[in-house]
Amino acid sequence: MCLSHLKQIGNAILFYNMEFGSRLPTSLALIAGNEGLDGRAMICGSTGDTPAAGSTTRAFIDELEKPGHCSYVFVAGGLNLAELPADAVLAYEPAARHNMTQVLFADGHAERLPVSAEIVILQQVANGVSPVRYPTTQPSTQGGQ
Repeated sequence: MCLSHLKQIGNAILFYNMEFGSRLPTSLALIAGNEGLDGRAMICGSTGDTPAAGSTTRAFIDELEKPGHCSYVFVAGGLNLAELPADAVLAYEPAARHNMTQVLFADGHAERLPVSAEIVILQQVANGVSPVRYPTTQPSTQGGQ
């Protein structure tokens, strides 16, 4: 189910890209809200997270940004989707939930990977590598950032 959710998020990112340009927003909530993703697509059933709801797009986004309404970690905020290599990580689900890491890549595919993949991703995030890539490759420069 979570891999399917990541694929839905990937589709929403592509639609967001077509509507708003290549630069990604800083949160998944903005993508989900603007692209009409159901709150259930943002949570893993193996967590205590609950679907965000809201009577307006803004209310939904505000609710989704609160803890406990999004099970996935977005690591591509602010990057230019059109410039990302296929192996750039957009989002992932922490490994503790399924004893594997589930990852959404810039080319739109999602994969189940070993727990060690999350360690590689977290090390890159901690070291300020942008974009985060898996398998680890030389970091690229994004438009002078």
